Amino acid sequence: MKRITLIFLIILSLTTGLSAQTQFSYDDLKSSFKSFAEAVAPVLPFNAAIGLNWSNAYIGQLLAVPPHFGVGVSAGVTTIPFKSMDYVFSKFNITLPSELDFIKKYGLPFPAYTADVRIGGFILPFDIGLKFGYLPPELLKARPVKVDYLFFGGDVRLAILKERFFIPAVSIGAGYSFLKGGVGVPGLLGGNIALTNFDVTNPVTNTTTTYNLSLKDPSLNFDWQTQVIDFKLQASKNLFIITPYAGLGASYGISGAGGGLTTKLLLNGVEITPAKIQEIEAAFKAAGEPVPDLSAGGILVSNSVQGFSVRAYGGVSLNLFILKLDFTGMYNFTGNNYGATVNLRLQL
Repeated sequence: MKRITLIFLIILSLTTGLSAQTQFSYDDLKSSFKSFAEAVAPVLPFNAAIGLNWSNAYIGQLLAVPPHFGVGVSAGVTTIPFKSMDYVFSKFNITLPSELDFIKKYGLPFPAYTADVRIGGFILPFDIGLKFGYLPPELLKARPVKVDYLFFGGDVRLAILKERFFIPAVSIGAGYSFLKGGVGVPGLLGGNIALTNFDVTNPVTNTTTTYNLSLKDPSLNFDWQTQVIDFKLQASKNLFIITPYAGLGASYGISGAGGGLTTKLLLNGVEITPAKIQEIEAAFKAAGEPVPDLSAGGILVSNSVQGFSVRAYGGVSLNLFILKLDFTGMYNFTGNNYGATVNLRLQL
């Protein structure tokens, strides 16, 4: 569970920083969540590339003797550039603790894990891979966070060059991945949060109405989701008990991320009604001011991104009979961020 909680360190740091206050600017809250969403959404396709990055460019035929297949587990992290998160810290005067200084240089670790299986093809030189990861919410009941995690996908790789002598094996592949996750920190402050910047002046009557809005003991929540179509080219060469490998990948991702404070929204200390929300929205419209995005569930902000990203990856595996241990490094040219994975598997 330590890997999973890496991403929450920054959130918990945010929680700690907020706890010194009980009143915040609505605009600052909204812009901070928007900053986080904009930082996470473009990184999700890179994060979904974790899993099925086995060292062998092609594992062989299923109907061979012995049959070629394998099963294992993969875990790793990609990073969110810190400059995208710095806005959040500056808005709330948060200083990272010294043990998290590495985030400034390398970015926020964003974890993923999966069980993966790969089987060799038949007749044609191809193999098929499948991956799946899930975190039951009840596993973290004792933790101060609520976590959702679902990850699955698959790929097909076709060998275009067979390994022989000094010639490496080379394959091309295509696949699909789906990643969905979320984290919530309940009881953010152990009390209510008052929101500022809700004075509305009517330009006709020149009168000002003050709406005293607050959030009832809110939870800090972030959610993300991506669907990715991935293409890759990989080369590998068996050298006794090690197998070095390298590849290039291109992904098209449709991603979204969001965050906010979820709770009951209070008006003058009383739970707000849909009618009151409409009244506030109408007042802002009449005043010609931006209408706040209010709901009885709190404040939520989301961002959607779609487009291509290109990455390079490579590493080495240690081969001990049918036990293989892979170490992979990745670099995303599009987002200028890094990733690393470890895979342990049994493979024939």
